[in-house]
Amino acid sequence: MSAKRVTISDIAERAGVHRSTVSLALRDDPRITAATRDRIKAIAADIGYLPNLVARGLTSKRTHTVGLLVPKLRDDFYVTVVSHQEEWLRAHGMTPLLIVTQIRKEIELPAIAELVGRGVDGLAFNYYPSAPETRRKIEELAHSGTPAAMFGYPETAGVDYVTYDTIEMGYTLTRYLVSLGHRRIAILTWNMHNRRMEGYRRALAEARIPFDQNLVFLIDYAHQDISHIHAAVMAGPRPPTAIFASCDDLAAEVINRLVDDGFRVPEDVSVAGFDDCWFSKLLRVPLTTMRLPQRAMAEALVEMLMTRIEAGADGPPAPCRCQDFKGELVVRASTGPPPQR
Repeated sequence: MSAKRVTISDIAERAGVHRSTVSLALRDDPRITAATRDRIKAIAADIGYLPNLVARGLTSKRTHTVGLLVPKLRDDFYVTVVSHQEEWLRAHGMTPLLIVTQIRKEIELPAIAELVGRGVDGLAFNYYPSAPETRRKIEELAHSGTPAAMFGYPETAGVDYVTYDTIEMGYTLTRYLVSLGHRRIAILTWNMHNRRMEGYRRALAEARIPFDQNLVFLIDYAHQDISHIHAAVMAGPRPPTAIFASCDDLAAEVINRLVDDGFRVPEDVSVAGFDDCWFSKLLRVPLTTMRLPQRAMAEALVEMLMTRIEAGADGPPAPCRCQDFKGELVVRASTGPPPQR
């Protein structure tokens, strides 16, 4: 049998005061003397009182919770982003509720419904949902009073955005590899139509390097497992001289497997990543990558969401905002000129 939940009435009985006095004291209301507030809080802590956030939300129209949605936690980029957001939200009196969606609408839509059902004050999507049904649901919620913000592109009405031009970043990284003399550049990616791929193809076209489907290696997005392809990347009669991995986690695994198979990085093959995660400079071969201002991006998203939450509670809705961040090429030891074959 579960223990009885401690209530405000229990605290009031122990303290010999009215329930309203306890309620005001726990909210630090100045009408209650500091000595009484301290005594009531000490009693509450002693008997294990936990506030009922649902009941408080019914009264204040706020639960002080935010739904954080991420596509996965296998990628250090999202782990870092969520860590910064959790720290920022708690510093501002908010509690994050985290859901991993794998960018699958069959997970996204029930997840959104669950978070809204729990009364979250807003939703922060740390990616751009690819399913039109998910984007329509977010737009509907934004119009009906549930604030939302996301990483992505300003296409969904009523939603704030943090953007970063991954087309330009993919282009910059590929162009750098081309400048070193590489013409056979493999890419490890999740699908044929993402924005990194678009930048990759643009840089090849500019250098008049024909696009080669055989140099595109598709991996499972959720697990980022390269065990089924790592040997195939270098197995052909004309292996690539450079590999563009779509995130640093992938690049790190590529480097480890290449070295274990007897290849030298970058003497035999260059490897580049994307994100500049904390471990990228600590790898067996420090990684060339594209750097994103992860803390600034993470905090910008939840700060915009909080602005909209507070404006919705106290006044007219805040205008939609978009903050754009730029990537930066970071050159380290994992890239160099192509080998002479």
